[in-house]
Amino acid sequence: MGPNVIWLTEALTGVMTLEPGMRVTNMGCCKAISSIFLAKEFGVEVWAADFWVKPTENWERIREADLDG
Repeated sequence: MGPNVIWLTEALTGVMTLEPGMRVTNMGCCKAISSIFLAKEFGVEVWAADFWVKPTENWERIREADLDG
């Protein structure tokens, strides 16, 4: 699924201002790894979607990360 998603996300967050409670859209989130990272590291609310990965699969990963709030 491409380059390391966490490296890319870290690079983007270096030039963005993210504050707890902000809403972030992650279109093409693949397995929601970057969405989980953003929520845990920055306290943002992430709305994520992907065409190829079923939402129920990502929801399970999100719940396992204790982010089902």
